[in-house]
Amino acid sequence: MLSQNFAAPYRTESGDLIRYASLHGEKGVHFGPGIRKMALKNPSGYVASSLPMNADPALLEANLKDIAARSGAEDVVVLSSEGWSNPGMAKPETFQALASLGVPVEIVMFVRPPVDWFNSGWWQWGVWNGGGLGRWFEEAGHINLLERLRQWDNPEVISRLAIFEISQSPYRCLLGFLGVPLTKFEVADSNVGTNFHLLKHLVAHKKKYGRTTHDPSVEFELNKLLDLPKAPPPFVVPKAMSRAIIARTKKDNLVLLDRIESGNGKLAPSVRTKYLDENAYDRTPYVEAAEALKVDESDAVIGRLIDMVRAK
Repeated sequence: MLSQNFAAPYRTESGDLIRYASLHGEKGVHFGPGIRKMALKNPSGYVASSLPMNADPALLEANLKDIAARSGAEDVVVLSSEGWSNPGMAKPETFQALASLGVPVEIVMFVRPPVDWFNSGWWQWGVWNGGGLGRWFEEAGHINLLERLRQWDNPEVISRLAIFEISQSPYRCLLGFLGVPLTKFEVADSNVGTNFHLLKHLVAHKKKYGRTTHDPSVEFELNKLLDLPKAPPPFVVPKAMSRAIIARTKKDNLVLLDRIESGNGKLAPSVRTKYLDENAYDRTPYVEAAEALKVDESDAVIGRLIDMVRAK
């Protein structure tokens, strides 16, 4: 959401005009003054690109060239999508489409410790597929952040590839990457999820609300309507899973941390240990997923509250 600040163009001291845009395949691109209005209307509060970077090369190139045609020589166009770090996004055809623009292409990527990502991902995606935490571990327990970064290592096309750890302040890092003074925008770094009582209610009544693995729109809508207090979801990753996730990628994580620190200073030891120490989460308060999701008296209260607010 930080990049949404540039829905209204901002000119840096060096003369660059930073603007935000998004790619949507056959639906075209969103660009210019209307994108901020779209973000305000969207329950999520932002507009992200929905076109995968490994999509049909002709479609990707058409979207990119559409933006290029509507941009000036001094424009710096910001595109964002967390899905672009997924494995297999950077194909030869992807680089060909980017190279066809004839302009410098720069990438910035933010990461969090793999176990923290796994726990957050469970509540964002895994819990909705109905397969339990074990299935989510099979699908996502092999998370390798270095591989996700390395797929974009192509100096002939990507002129700058930067990576930051979320503990380094995404706000500060992104603005620094773009050359924007830190005092220009006021944006909180925290990205806290849904009120947990609301989240449990949506999980317990999936069919009623239609919240699915890849369609969280109703969750965003209800977050906005109810405006309930938020806090991080429970930590539901057993010790064995935490240890396995770290053990699988410890060597690559060491390389990853070196790349992060070479560009933005040393990380705190408490952050590094979450990437390298298999026992890092042994003392983290843990709740079994099934226990965390157990329906309690808050379920009926949340249901009535939703009905009341939607009836207005």
